[in-house]
Amino acid sequence: MNVPALLARLQKTGLGLGLGLLALCAIYGFFFPASFFAGYLTAFVFWVEITLGCVGLLLLQYLTGGRWGMSITRLLEAGMMTLPLCALLFLPVFLGLAYLFPWIHPSGPEVPHLVHEKAAFLNVPFYVVRYVLYFAILSTLALGYRRLSLRRDRGDAAALPAMRKWSGPCLIVFVLLMNFACIDWVMALNPEWYSSMLTVEFVGEQAVVTLAWCILGLRFLARDDAVREILTVKVVHDLANLLLGFTCFWTYVTFADYLITWTGNLPHEVSWYADRSSAGWKIFAVMLVLVHFVVPLFLLIFTWISKNLVRLARVAGLMIVAHFLQVIWWIEPAFGPRAHFSWPSLVLIPALGALWVAGYARNLAGAPLLLRDLVRKEEVAA
Repeated sequence: MNVPALLARLQKTGLGLGLGLLALCAIYGFFFPASFFAGYLTAFVFWVEITLGCVGLLLLQYLTGGRWGMSITRLLEAGMMTLPLCALLFLPVFLGLAYLFPWIHPSGPEVPHLVHEKAAFLNVPFYVVRYVLYFAILSTLALGYRRLSLRRDRGDAAALPAMRKWSGPCLIVFVLLMNFACIDWVMALNPEWYSSMLTVEFVGEQAVVTLAWCILGLRFLARDDAVREILTVKVVHDLANLLLGFTCFWTYVTFADYLITWTGNLPHEVSWYADRSSAGWKIFAVMLVLVHFVVPLFLLIFTWISKNLVRLARVAGLMIVAHFLQVIWWIEPAFGPRAHFSWPSLVLIPALGALWVAGYARNLAGAPLLLRDLVRKEEVAA
């Protein structure tokens, strides 16, 4: 089966499967709303991280250049064009704000005084305004870059300079938005706690999982002869080195966050790690270290892996699993002191994922799989 046919099949299958699983979970949520909304937020963050990572990596590619980025540009564009879908998928979270965030009812005795001091930021109207701003700004940015990319394919000489010109300012806006998004979707679950390093970790995780997703995407698109021809050993090796670099960066900022908190030893700062040091969460943290850093580091230093797309794709698949562990560790300890995996989380991730993949496949099929400039260079080289 060729790539266009596979993409069309993914759209139909993903849409049907996603709606079916989501309906099943909604029935459960009617009777157990607290568990449902905790799982739903986990699933949303899992997939929106890939979407946002596509925006960040695309801007980084146009800012720095490099052949590595040209090979995955269409994959990044397809991901960032799912932003309107992600905005739609976030709407159920508004129905469960009271189950997710303790600052919704600040008069309760369980909410520390420190939370009251953040009331100007942590309130429902402003939360909704920030949601609109995130997706309106980023969707506009994504649409603009997609149009410029298609104009570039049609031979518009002004398209590429424009994308490069705006990539720097847009990247600054992107990082600023990620700072507030990290607060709203992760940190606000523990409103008495705050860490400036978690935002960096949030963005670093996007880079890791998005690059891993793109490597898996190239493995899928390698069925196409034109795509297979541009996947030289150097391109594959560059992507492997970037995956290793982003993994090391994630490890550095994650450890730095822990070290700063441990050194400061302030009650309102250590609460985050106190929750994640109870019961089974310690073992969970060890799994994160192994799957998210030690094993990928060990594997990616071997050139027989980093220069082979099939083997590299297996490592990328491992990084998707690591991303699952990371998102669970970010969110679920806020709802219980003991490590647990509620079935809503395990079902909602594939449910939202099926819908997301359907939208992703539609976007990927809406443009040529390769940039025209990249194909032209391959023809000249041949």
